[in-house]
Amino acid sequence: MNYQEKIKHIQTHFPMSVLLKKLNIIPPNFNINHRFPCPIHQGKNPTCCHLTSDNKIHCWKCCKDYDIIDVYMAIRQIKSFHEAIQKIAGFMNSFEFKALNKQEKEITKITINPLKQLYQPMKSKQSVDEKEINIKKNNYLKRSHLYSTQLEIIIIIY
Repeated sequence: MNYQEKIKHIQTHFPMSVLLKKLNIIPPNFNINHRFPCPIHQGKNPTCCHLTSDNKIHCWKCCKDYDIIDVYMAIRQIKSFHEAIQKIAGFMNSFEFKALNKQEKEITKITINPLKQLYQPMKSKQSVDEKEINIKKNNYLKRSHLYSTQLEIIIIIY
């Protein structure tokens, strides 16, 4: 695997949430749809960031996206890009990474869209008869029109 293929493999097969959990930036049961403190801009005034759909974090302070390698280099204070690639690739071959990745996939299955199942419209047990609904609606409107006409007559009489 050449250098570019290694980088692409890391960016596509190493979930950002696994890295953030490994570095203790987010807790193990964290919902990845929420915001969290930016690992790049830690300090007195930490800012928020969120995970993007392309496996990066977006920082609201500097309005930049950071990939796996950027975050790893910043947190571990590694200056050499080559060294960061080697360490990440080594971690990806470890049992710990495989366990964290498996755990993340299980959590994602559960929390991918928690409201989807809760608020599905109830399916009617009986088929809806549009004609019957229209007949009842028309009868109701006729009765209410008849009632309003009777009220007008009563008001006129008094």
